[in-house]
Amino acid sequence: MQMHDLEALLETCPPAASLRLADWYALPLPEPAARALLAQARQRRQSALKRGEAVLVQRLIELIAGWWCGQDLDMHHASLSAECRERHEQALLELVTGQLLISRRLAAARPHLQQGFALAAPLLPAQDYFTVMKRHGLLEYLPLGPSASAPLTLDELLTEAAVIRRLQGGRPGGGRADPADTLG
Repeated sequence: MQMHDLEALLETCPPAASLRLADWYALPLPEPAARALLAQARQRRQSALKRGEAVLVQRLIELIAGWWCGQDLDMHHASLSAECRERHEQALLELVTGQLLISRRLAAARPHLQQGFALAAPLLPAQDYFTVMKRHGLLEYLPLGPSASAPLTLDELLTEAAVIRRLQGGRPGGGRADPADTLG
């Protein structure tokens, strides 16, 4: 699993299909850095459009930077969703949106993460599949709500979720494990 340096990603602008679905794209950014990244992404998108190049990566970075600037994620998600033609692009958008939302512990994260994983599952190599499955399973322990909390990194989210899992006896919502559950 990799945390992306969004500036480096914007600099190279690889094809969206080369972005790994198992990576984490929601590293919290301070607002000044997010505003600078947002301006850079818009400028790169405009240049790419003039050259007739694909702009999904620039748009995705705009979505991420815009989130950290306080922009409406739903609006950007809907707009970008209309541009996603390939299953990989749709999965990436859903996963990134879910990651951004869960970084602030918002309840809207779960449907995006679930949809993203459902879309990504057939595309993931085995190791990445289990990485994402385990990560999402652990993140299920986080209490999510309608109001945003202070943003956390993936390591902080996973640590919090692991503590909650331990306190609840290993089951979301507490209780004993079902002995018939062979997947754990």
